[in-house]
Amino acid sequence: MRAWRTLVLCSIFFSHLPPSNASPTTAKRSTVLSGPVLAIDNDQLAVFGTRNQMAGWPVALGAVIRGGPSNASIAWSFPEIGPGALCAVSGVVDQPCTGPALDIVFPTAGSYTVNITVIDANTQRLFTTRAFSVNVTTANTVPMGTRREVRDLTTTQWNTFVQAAHVLKTFGLWDHMGRLHSSAMQDMSKARTAAHGGPSFLPWHRAFIRIAELNLQTAGNDMSITLPYWDWTGDQPNFAETPILTNQFFGGNGTPSDNMAVTSGPFCDASVSTCSSFNNWPVPVEFGGPKLIRSFAADKGAQISTQAQIDALSTEEWYDLPPFDDNNTAGFRAGMEGWIVDVYGEMHNGVHRWLGGQFSMIPTSFFDPVFVAHHSNIDRHWYQWQAGKGCVDWTNGCYAPSDNDTLAGIPGAVEVNGTWRLPGHQWSDHMWPWGIAPKDVATSSIYTTWYIYATRGTPSVDAPLPILDTLGATEFTLSVYFAISWKGHETLTPVQGHLLECLVPQVAMYGIRRAGKGIE
Repeated sequence: MRAWRTLVLCSIFFSHLPPSNASPTTAKRSTVLSGPVLAIDNDQLAVFGTRNQMAGWPVALGAVIRGGPSNASIAWSFPEIGPGALCAVSGVVDQPCTGPALDIVFPTAGSYTVNITVIDANTQRLFTTRAFSVNVTTANTVPMGTRREVRDLTTTQWNTFVQAAHVLKTFGLWDHMGRLHSSAMQDMSKARTAAHGGPSFLPWHRAFIRIAELNLQTAGNDMSITLPYWDWTGDQPNFAETPILTNQFFGGNGTPSDNMAVTSGPFCDASVSTCSSFNNWPVPVEFGGPKLIRSFAADKGAQISTQAQIDALSTEEWYDLPPFDDNNTAGFRAGMEGWIVDVYGEMHNGVHRWLGGQFSMIPTSFFDPVFVAHHSNIDRHWYQWQAGKGCVDWTNGCYAPSDNDTLAGIPGAVEVNGTWRLPGHQWSDHMWPWGIAPKDVATSSIYTTWYIYATRGTPSVDAPLPILDTLGATEFTLSVYFAISWKGHETLTPVQGHLLECLVPQVAMYGIRRAGKGIE
C-alpha cells in the first residue's frame, strides 16, 4: 500500500478565526503567507507555485487535496491572460489549465492573478476556491549559486535536496517534468528530436534542469539549493563501487527478488521493509512503474567515458557541424551526447545505459532522480568548454547552426519562407515547449547571474538562503473558502484543526507559527 507522502511546510501566518456566532456553512478567511512554499487550507488543500521566475520561463503549479472529494476536478485560471489561457499538462502543451500538476508560461514581466477552483466532480459541489498572485520578473532574481559534486555537499544540503525532491513528487511536479522530457522525444524514429540528437541537446537540457533547480528551491524554501553534479569519471575504473549509487546518496542497484526495484535509499519503494515510508518514490506505470528500477551493467555494451576522453573532447573546435544529428563524427555536442563512440566513448549515453531501468531509456529517464546529477555534470562540461573558448554567441563557433545558416540538404530540415531551417535548433529559435531559445542559456551571462561549478573536492560552506519576499518573484495573498459547520465555538475539530505534518523530524526545516485560536 502506498504510504501518504510527506509534505514539508513553510512558515505560515494564520489570521484569527471567525467569531463563535458565525452562521454560514461556507466561511471565508483571508490568509497572508510570508515567503511560502505551500499554502495550507485547514489540512485540506496545499498549493505549490514556482517562485523566482522569469518571463518566458514556465511557472509550475501543483495542488494536493486531503479530506476532500474522492473525485476532484481542479481548474486554474489567469484573468490577465484571459479565458483562453493554455498550459502544459501531463506532458502535452497548449492544453486547458486543469488538473493537479501543470505549468504555464507568462509572456511578460508583471503581476498575474492565479485562481484555483476545486469541485467535487461527482456532485458538482464547490469544495474550495483560491486566488493568489504570481510576480514574474524580467531577469533572474535568485542569488548566484554554486553547483558542487555530490560528495562535496554537507549532510544538511543533501537532506534538503532530497526533501525538496520529495515535495515536488508529492505535488506531481516531478512526474509532470518527466512527462515533458518524454514528450520532447516526439518522433523517436528520427535522428534528431526536440531535445536529443541535435544542436539543442545541450541548451534544452540546461534550461530543463535549471527549471528543476528553481522548483527545488521553491520546494525547499531555500534559494541556496543547487543541483549537485556527479563526476562519474572520478569513479573509474571501479565504476560499480561509486558511493553515489549507494544508500548514502541516490540509492543502489535494484533487488533481483523484487524485479530489480530499488528497495532502499532516499528514492525507494515503501512496499518493502527496507524502505522508509517518507522515502517512497512511486513511478507512473506508463513509465515503467510502479517502482523505480535499476539494473547495473545489464547492458553489456555500455561504456563509461574516462577523464582522458573528456580532456580530448574539450579540444573540439566546433560546437556542432552538419548533419547536426546523431550521425555526426565531429563537434562538441555530438561527442558529449555520446555519438562519437570510437573517439570519446559514450559520454552522456553510456551512463544512462549502464544504470539500467527507467534511467536507461530517454523517455523514462527523468523518473530516476539521479538524472539531475548526471545532466548537471553534462552541463558542467559544456560550461567549461564554453569558458575555454570565451564563448559569447554563435559567431566564434560557440553555437551552430546560427540564425543565418541555410540548411538545404540537411536531413530533417524544413523550408520556412524560402529558407531551409532546423526549427527549434537554431540560435534564436524557441525550444519546445517554452519561449526559451539557445541564445537565452548559451551566453556568458549565466556565468555571472545563475550559477558556477565548483571544482570537485571543494567542500561546501554555504549557508541556507531562505526565500525572502523582497527577492521572491511570487508572493501569495489568498482568499480561502472552505465548507465547515461552526458549532458555537472557535475551536475546530481535530481533523479540521491539524495542519499537514512534517514527518521527517531529523531535518526539521520549517515550523508553523500559530496565530489563530484552535490551530494546532
